[in-house]
Amino acid sequence: MSAPLRLAVIGTNWITQSFVQSCHESKRFQLKAVYSRSVDTANKFVSETPSIKDVTAVKVYDNLDTMLSGDANIDVVYIASPNSLHYEQGLKALGAEKHVIMEKPFASNVKELEALYQLADSKGLFILEAYRHIQEPNFQKLQRLLNDEKTRTEKFGPVYGASLSMAVYSSQYAKMLEGEEPNVLSPKFSGGCLWNMGCYAVMFALALFGKPASQTYYPVIIRTGVDGGGHIIFEYSSQSSRYGRNFTVHAHTSKAYTSTTPSEIYCEKGTIRINGGTGVTDIDTVEFVPRGSKESEQLADTNPEFTGLLNLTWEAKELGRVIQEGDKDAESHLRQLTIDVLTVMEDMRRANGIVFECEK
Repeated sequence: MSAPLRLAVIGTNWITQSFVQSCHESKRFQLKAVYSRSVDTANKFVSETPSIKDVTAVKVYDNLDTMLSGDANIDVVYIASPNSLHYEQGLKALGAEKHVIMEKPFASNVKELEALYQLADSKGLFILEAYRHIQEPNFQKLQRLLNDEKTRTEKFGPVYGASLSMAVYSSQYAKMLEGEEPNVLSPKFSGGCLWNMGCYAVMFALALFGKPASQTYYPVIIRTGVDGGGHIIFEYSSQSSRYGRNFTVHAHTSKAYTSTTPSEIYCEKGTIRINGGTGVTDIDTVEFVPRGSKESEQLADTNPEFTGLLNLTWEAKELGRVIQEGDKDAESHLRQLTIDVLTVMEDMRRANGIVFECEK
């Protein structure tokens, strides 16, 4: 394996801490720099992240330009700031000749996405979106089983549809009810449930089934002007579906309540039941229940290599590998997924009159 990529992070929240620990666990990265608007916050992040063994080896910054100028000596920048800042910070990092790993969602809209890819390509750099669940071994095993025509035909039969769940009550929703406007539920920061949580279900569906022929979103619009949750309907045609059939996928997402129902894929010969720690992410079990049977067959690995806070390690390993090996084929596949997901989400958002501040 090549020497670890020298990593800088923008943002000091829980997802950044989890990503840094996962990066260290993957052996693909070594944290070198942290940017925060406050040096005290950055220092606190470094001191409280367990995988950072030598705090003196990590520089902290409250000026992004200084960090990117070369002072920090970094290869890759991980951006986990509020959604509305992804575009500007991504442009700066790419402009400074750094590869970028962009926390989902990639950007506020497709226009920003296209500009970021254009700049990355002009400089020969990678910009990759950090969706952890499509890198999980259990998701990839499910994907392989369904993509294998012989297995799909003989074991599952034709796919008739699916129901996906990604709904977890958020403390930020409670703050909104109390009169506050948290970043994740604010149009000023390109927030809303679809952009922050529903995107997982959208990516799950598109990675598994392909880009739908049409999409419809039925949101619950909250006081701040964005969605607090809602229901998504994807219509697949025989041309758009990866499996050459017409079917419908339903997904529900919310920050106002928690769903404990499994996700399911409906097939002629039985039902595939998917249990995740938070809906379609952190998949614990994938069971096949044959038609007419009460017994299920376990298809997943119930003893995963990484668990808990390190559930981003598969993502870190793969994204690090793509950058280190210059794997353009893998990058192209991930890029198309990112483009399709953001295109579908923007269409659903605009159809419901949800406009972000950066678009006014």
